[in-house]
Amino acid sequence: MRRSIRSIVVAGTAMAVLAAGGGIAYAFVSASGSGSASQSTASSAAYSLDVTVSQATGLTPGVAQSVTVTITNKGPAKVKVSNTVLSLPGSISGVDAAALATVHLTQPASAPTVLDKSGPTATTTFTGSILIDDSSDVDQTSLLGKSITVTAYVS
Repeated sequence: MRRSIRSIVVAGTAMAVLAAGGGIAYAFVSASGSGSASQSTASSAAYSLDVTVSQATGLTPGVAQSVTVTITNKGPAKVKVSNTVLSLPGSISGVDAAALATVHLTQPASAPTVLDKSGPTATTTFTGSILIDDSSDVDQTSLLGKSITVTAYVS
């Protein structure tokens, strides 16, 4: 009797292994699925440019002086700088409007530039100029001893 019980157990185990193997093969052949994960980018607050403007000193009517804009990428990725525009204040305390109107800027020649996120190619410069007209028609004495702030807008 022992032989017949062993034969049944062996036969039953063989059938279970075959059934399990067949199930794995079936699942492998007919398996499918999908998945997704939400990705996010750095916020615009993470991107910053350090912009400095060299201020000319000792301005004299009729003599143009250079104004250099230095732009450095301080952000986590490359940044494209397309344009740099210099501007003068609309008014200066104690300066006659007609005298201020004799101050002019020459805009820097700027071509689109890509700034790397670090190293020597993370910085670029653009140079324009400031000039006080040598006017015989406008009293420019209100400009004497005044600071004229030049602002650079970078985009």
